[in-house]
Amino acid sequence: MHQYNRFSILIGLLSLFLTTCKVEHLANIEPSVYQIEPSMGSGSEDIQAMIAPYKVQLDSEMNQVIGIVGMELTKTMPESTLGNWLVDLLQEETSKVSDQPIDFTLQNYGGIRISSIPKGPINRGKIFELMPFDNMAVVVELDANHTRKLIHLMAADGGWPVSKGLSYQIKDGKAEHIKIHGQPIEEGRIYWVSMPDYIANGGGNAEFLKDKNRIQTGHLIRDLIIQHIQNEQDVPQMAEVEGRVR
Repeated sequence: MHQYNRFSILIGLLSLFLTTCKVEHLANIEPSVYQIEPSMGSGSEDIQAMIAPYKVQLDSEMNQVIGIVGMELTKTMPESTLGNWLVDLLQEETSKVSDQPIDFTLQNYGGIRISSIPKGPINRGKIFELMPFDNMAVVVELDANHTRKLIHLMAADGGWPVSKGLSYQIKDGKAEHIKIHGQPIEEGRIYWVSMPDYIANGGGNAEFLKDKNRIQTGHLIRDLIIQHIQNEQDVPQMAEVEGRVR
């Protein structure tokens, strides 16, 4: 089991155990199923004793500092420092693991689960707060028409974080002056767009993406973020609002 998937399970278990005294069962922690009967006690002492070793390990891992944030990163629409930082690093990391040149990267606004990351040391737990869901990074092949449709969808929702490869303006809920690599969308051209599998599978009203050809990277978005920060430990995490979406 991948170590970060294991941490997700442990977080879920701790949340479950610490919020109820009557836990019926704990499923799939290796190949076994463990039964925890309500008769163990009216309080949570027995449960807490059982999970204590896991919690110590989890706390140690989640509190591990993986890098430095050189400025406060905040989340706003239609463009923000937190959003730009996130999609730019995902563009870089997804290009590596997919071995595919990517035209632009996007992240749905609601998929970013915290409003800011403060300046200073950043630990692994903060990335789990930022991206708590097990969404995978995928690269989707789109023709000009569906690329345009996707950008209009983002505009209608107020603007999602997009990487440096894309810029557009929002007017009356639609995208105008769309440019990819500084050029208008070209009819007959194929664009490769990296995104969460949630969106590629039709989430966020993107049903038109469900049947599109894609590259499955096999990497959780959260893992790519952690990997990037660890690889750049001596480089403070920074971002600017550049007018990508106006």
